[in-house]
Amino acid sequence: MRKFLSGNEAFAEGVRLARPQVISAYPITPQTTVVEALASMVEEGSLACEYLHVESEHTALAAAMGASATGARTFTATSSQGLLYMAECLTYASGGRFPIVMMNANRALALPWNIYGDQRDSLSLLDHGWIQVYAENNQEALDLALMAYAVAEDERVSLPVMVNVDGFALTHTYESVEVPSSEAADAFLPPYRTANRFDFGHPVNIGYSAGPEFNRYYQYWHHRDMLAAETVVEEVEARFAAICGRRYPGLVDAYRCEDADLVLVTLGSAAGIARDVADELRAAGTR
Repeated sequence: MRKFLSGNEAFAEGVRLARPQVISAYPITPQTTVVEALASMVEEGSLACEYLHVESEHTALAAAMGASATGARTFTATSSQGLLYMAECLTYASGGRFPIVMMNANRALALPWNIYGDQRDSLSLLDHGWIQVYAENNQEALDLALMAYAVAEDERVSLPVMVNVDGFALTHTYESVEVPSSEAADAFLPPYRTANRFDFGHPVNIGYSAGPEFNRYYQYWHHRDMLAAETVVEEVEARFAAICGRRYPGLVDAYRCEDADLVLVTLGSAAGIARDVADELRAAGTR
């Protein structure tokens, strides 16, 4: 089904199709309409989910971790200063190997106070153990909502994923978007199953401490599984293409780079402009 959606609305459609069991939400511009749309879906019954309106971004991620620890598929969203407020919880989520999916609406950091697009919020947290992906357009935003769960929940990865959507440039801009059917989404993304959960029948230890002798092993395993995500991403994209008909290029989309003297690296919505600039410079004789 084709719909005319903003980036936030498109992402909310993707989350709905992923069927999370718990959503913890705290609004912040320009993320707010994502969690508003999801709240409406829960209210109208098109998404069967426990929706928690919490008191802060810090609590939003803490609640998502608690839900994930029970074996639930979880979602939360934030932006800018809210993401920084969550920072303490980010390493708990990644270190606990909770495959939470979070949408971040990229927005400038204060000061000066600015609600418009800037990727410093997510880039400042690259070393917090989350996989980060960036949407170029609203179709990618929707598709990444589904694919992020498939990557995060793969047992070879078991890490949280932050899907970044450029504030206003995508979040509030409308485009024609193809929304997969529920049947296609269910065929692509099976129900969440994990052994990393509380189990009263077979008790496990979650959120423990580790001294220097053992901590290095956990950090190595985290790094190993982050690297394994490259293969998983390619497999997930291939399966998505087979079921939903749209193919993506893996971790990096290279454009006219084979014999280039200059390469411009971008994230998110700037990619389309960068391709136009590359074409113009090529036409002017600059590789």
